[in-house]
Amino acid sequence: MENTVETGQKYKKKNFFVGLFTNLKQLSVFILALLIIPILLVVYAIIIPTASYKPAAELVNGKAVTSVSLDNAQKEEVRTIVKLEKERDFENNRLSLANQDSIYLVINVPERSIAIEIKGVQVHTATILRTEADQKIALISHEHLSPWLSEPFVLKKYLATIPKIPIVIKEAPKDTIEAQKLSSKPLPPDSTIVLTSLYFDRNLVIEINQDGMPVEREFATVNAYKAKKSEYLPEPTNIAKLLNPGASDQPLTIKLIVSASDARSIYRAIPSHTSLVLKL
Repeated sequence: MENTVETGQKYKKKNFFVGLFTNLKQLSVFILALLIIPILLVVYAIIIPTASYKPAAELVNGKAVTSVSLDNAQKEEVRTIVKLEKERDFENNRLSLANQDSIYLVINVPERSIAIEIKGVQVHTATILRTEADQKIALISHEHLSPWLSEPFVLKKYLATIPKIPIVIKEAPKDTIEAQKLSSKPLPPDSTIVLTSLYFDRNLVIEINQDGMPVEREFATVNAYKAKKSEYLPEPTNIAKLLNPGASDQPLTIKLIVSASDARSIYRAIPSHTSLVLKL
């Protein structure tokens, strides 16, 4: 009887160790499975996609364009093609306006010139002393810039520190003799600093300003001009629109500095509804 009890106890101990060993195996398999699943997820979800990743082709006019490496000769050839395309668009726009009976602006930034033309004939030219272009221009690709410049721009509204038409206030003459004396006197000089903003369609803003800084007596006029100008320009929104000159709320500003006489003449000579041919 004692042997039977002792034998039973040994069997129980043996079963305990066998069960413990079996449980350890199961536990090890379970732990191993827990380790393998995250590793497989990392491999299949991150490592393999990253190793086999190929950038998607950029779509331009519905066609896929992939990035390629160019040597110096090829880069120079591309620059030549871009330059010729700009020249073609510029001359085509001038030709289209030359066929119309209108006064229009022609701005050639690379050649530092501003011209007022009528039917292809330049009636006034000005030299651009300095150009302060929007920094976005350097970021805009030729594929975006070329369509934007492919047609003349149309003036929508304008703003300036001087009136569009000179205003001269004279006292009424007492008699004919005094009237004759007044008519022989030259008009008083317009001494206000000339700052102008021309707002065209397709979100182009051209500022034609005279060289120099305003004097103290002109501060009020200049501040009023700047306050009004700030009402016209919305705040930037996102990087996609910053890189697209045609975005509906992202104006692109080009500031041209000319002499005082040229700034005044250009602003007063162009009609309220005019067109612009621009070359960048």
